[in-house]
Amino acid sequence: MSSASRPSTLGEHPAVGKPRVVVADDHDLLRQGMRLLLDTTLPGCQVIEAGTLDAALAALRAAQTDLLLLDLDMPGMTGIASVRALCGMFPDLKVAVVSGSADREMIAACLAAGVSGYVVKDVTLEEVGYAIRTILEGWTYVAPSALLDRMEIEGHPAMVRPPRLTSRQLDVLRQLSEGRSNKEIASALGLGRGTVKIHLAAIFRMLGARNRTEAVVLAGRMKL
Repeated sequence: MSSASRPSTLGEHPAVGKPRVVVADDHDLLRQGMRLLLDTTLPGCQVIEAGTLDAALAALRAAQTDLLLLDLDMPGMTGIASVRALCGMFPDLKVAVVSGSADREMIAACLAAGVSGYVVKDVTLEEVGYAIRTILEGWTYVAPSALLDRMEIEGHPAMVRPPRLTSRQLDVLRQLSEGRSNKEIASALGLGRGTVKIHLAAIFRMLGARNRTEAVVLAGRMKL
């Protein structure tokens, strides 16, 4: 796991600044798309593209790098062994796996190997940008839809950044944690029942919860 300590509050993250980022993927289109996204998300950042593991290693050795966006299937990679080796060779480097797979065993293995994040390729561009900033600010990022059943990897707490719930969604979540029904939540917050259902659906999606009980448990673990 990353050795970065968790900031005490969401408003106290260190500044991201203008980092150096290596985008390692064998698909030209993905690399170019990631470059455009990084230019928007982190204006002024330095982006280096690599299409193979050897090219990525050369880029990492050439200058201090803040973030490596790593494809697991590009030429030269041998799965989790390569991830573990990269994290060992560059212990201060933040590594984020960018993969089309949301397999929880693979995510757990990557986190245990030392990566700072796991981004699933089918998320929105906004979510990818959020993931990049989250990792650079010292958090561990895992897409909400792929949150692990266990919030610990090899005994170390996964410092997963709390999801971006709106103030109204947080109000609904607090009511839910008190065991109130949709009707009671609607009455307490002055909302229609249909609106409460919409908020609950969004909360479940953001937390990766399948039902009300899981939502309350995951919210408790994330200290929402």
